[in-house]
Amino acid sequence: MAKSQFLHFDALAHPVALENAGALLPLIDEVFDKWPHQVAELASEPAFITIRPGNADKWQLLIADQPDAPRVWNSIDALCDLAAEVAWERIRSSADILCLHAAAVDFEGQLVVFPNSRRAGKSTMAVALAQLGHQIYTDDFLPLQYSPKHLRFEGIANGIYPRVRLPVPKDFGAAFHDWVERDPGPSNKRYKFLTTCSIAEGGQSAPLGAIVVLDRTDEKCSPTLERLGADDALASLISQNFSRELPASAILSWSEQLTRGIPAFRLRYHMADDAAAFLSTHPDMQNLPPSQRLELPETSRAAPLGDAKVRPAPFAEVLAYRQAAGVHEVEVGDDHFLADGAGVAIHRLNTGSAIIWRLLSEQMTLEEVTMTLMDLFPNAAADQIGADTRSVMSNLVGSGLLVASSDVDL
Repeated sequence: MAKSQFLHFDALAHPVALENAGALLPLIDEVFDKWPHQVAELASEPAFITIRPGNADKWQLLIADQPDAPRVWNSIDALCDLAAEVAWERIRSSADILCLHAAAVDFEGQLVVFPNSRRAGKSTMAVALAQLGHQIYTDDFLPLQYSPKHLRFEGIANGIYPRVRLPVPKDFGAAFHDWVERDPGPSNKRYKFLTTCSIAEGGQSAPLGAIVVLDRTDEKCSPTLERLGADDALASLISQNFSRELPASAILSWSEQLTRGIPAFRLRYHMADDAAAFLSTHPDMQNLPPSQRLELPETSRAAPLGDAKVRPAPFAEVLAYRQAAGVHEVEVGDDHFLADGAGVAIHRLNTGSAIIWRLLSEQMTLEEVTMTLMDLFPNAAADQIGADTRSVMSNLVGSGLLVASSDVDL
């Protein structure tokens, strides 16, 4: 008979079920040491993930909404997968947070955030900064909350020790290699959790001080830091967000305000330990300005999301179209960002697409839009204008951003 235990993490609405998996608890306690959690024999809510023994000293992980797709891992990979799943459960448990795929490290009381995709170097950068004495808030996912009291955005620590991919590249300095080697954290051939790093207590919050987009190169180069345009910073935040419990309009509004309130940079580098030393002493990081006080616009955060399975009717060239109601629009530099009225998706328009979007504030057919653009750009090839306009309008219709005249009140 299976012996069930339930692992309850603070801030999660549902527990982790352990079926005959008590042997994994010491490793979970070690890696999730700073995230308050308790083990109980009963649970008031169903588990969001179940862990049970698999074959050959491995563990089987079953996600509640994917019961027919078990994952089988060794102990360390099981911890890595569990960390990813608790990130999803964290945002399902709090509908008013924005969550980013990002590392976040403390710089004199403010967080420097690295919103980069998987394998872009954010975890290694966080660890390299930790070696230099900085405290880590997260190396992978960062919940953000807006503080009405302080009129600012704050990052929330997850309390999970960071991991580093093995083997450490040979080009890293001897001090970094020795530091990783000496750390007593659990490891396998691919990953090692570093339990001597200074990490913030789970649930602890700090204001955001800067966004740093990582640009790692294969060629050797000296690290450089340059200011990043607001449009690129906004695009980076949106692309790394995974807070799908928030309506798209709220995500877009939060992201826009965030990029207006703190500086953004691009760090170009080759090796993370050299770049961390460079960044740690850079004047721009030493003198981060206080976060601007931001009055967050009212958004329909509590409104239910639209049904993403309801697909718009196909684009028809003979019909007149106009902008759909309820679309939230943000203009940053030459780019436009649109959040559809259903609250499901965010779309980025380039300059040409934005012109077409503006024209369609009034209902127009494909032919009418094309003729207008030909008048605006007499030196452009007519065939190319026609093809581009058809493609843009078709995509906007397919995304629910344009509706046919028969679908709107005239």
